[in-house]
Amino acid sequence: MYWAGSGNNEKLMAKRTPFPGKTSSTQAGSSTKTAARTPVSFEMIPEFFLQRGLIALLLFALAFSVYLNTLHHGFTLDDEAVITGNTYTKAGMGGIADIFSHDSFQGFLHSESENSVVAGGRYRPLSVAMFAIVWQLFGDNPLAFHLLTVLLYALTCVVLYQTLWLLFKERLGAQYSAILTFFAALIFLLHPVHTEVVANVKGCDEILSLLFSLLSLYCVLRLIDTSKATWQAAAGACFFAACLSKENAATFLLIIPLAVYYFRNPGNDTLKSSARRLAGLMTPLLVAFAVFLSFAAW
Repeated sequence: MYWAGSGNNEKLMAKRTPFPGKTSSTQAGSSTKTAARTPVSFEMIPEFFLQRGLIALLLFALAFSVYLNTLHHGFTLDDEAVITGNTYTKAGMGGIADIFSHDSFQGFLHSESENSVVAGGRYRPLSVAMFAIVWQLFGDNPLAFHLLTVLLYALTCVVLYQTLWLLFKERLGAQYSAILTFFAALIFLLHPVHTEVVANVKGCDEILSLLFSLLSLYCVLRLIDTSKATWQAAAGACFFAACLSKENAATFLLIIPLAVYYFRNPGNDTLKSSARRLAGLMTPLLVAFAVFLSFAAW
C-alpha cells in the first residue's frame, strides 16, 4: 500500500508489491506519512491457485490424459532388454533376487561379458523388479506396462508441483509460489521432450529416478520445516530408491543443497554456518549414495 496526495486531499492507492513484506513511504502535500506495505493478501490472486489439492488432482488427470493414447502401444526394441527378452523379468517374482544381484541387462545378455555394447555399468534394478511384478500379474500384456509408466509420470508431475511449492513459499510467499509452481508443473507436464520416456516402457527407469529424487528434496524441505527425524530417514530412503532406479540421480547431491541454500537459507547465516547446516541435511543422502555404490560394486 502507498499514499498519494494532491493538495488537501489524500487517497489510498492499492498497488501489488513484487515481494510481500517490503515497506515504503512517500510525502503527501506538506507532511510526510509513512505506511508499511502489508503482505499481499490471498484475495489478490484467483482462488483457484490456492486450491493445492484440486490442482494436484487436475495435474494428475491431465498428465494421464496426455499419454492416454500410449496404452494401446506395443513393446519397442529397448523393451526387449528389460522385459520381453529378459529371463529375470519373465521369471516374475522369482527373478527379483537375481535382478538385485546382477547388472540390469544380464538377464537379457545371459552373460556379463564386456563384448556387448550394452553390457556392464548399469545397476538399475528397481524398474526391472517392477516389470517382473507386472509380468507375474499380467504376463506379456503391454497395456499393463504402459499403464504403469503413465501413472508414474502423472505422479511425478504432482510431486514436482508439491515440491516446488514447498521450496519457493518461504522466499516468494505462499501466494506467488502457488502461481509459479502451477505453471512450472504445467509446462513440465506438457513439454514434448518427455514423450520418448513415457511412450517407451523401458524409460520407466528415468521416471522413477526423477520421482524419488524429487521426493528426497521434498523430505529435506519438510525436515527443515519440522526438524523431525522421520523426514531425515525418508529423505535417505527416497534417494536410495532414486539411485536404484538410475544412477543419474546422483546429480541431486548437488541440486538439493544449491536449492536449499538459495531458497531456504536464513539471511543472517554465515557461509560457514550454512555449510554446516547443509552438511547435516545431506548426510542421509550421502549415506544412501554410499550404500548404493556398495550394492552396485558387489
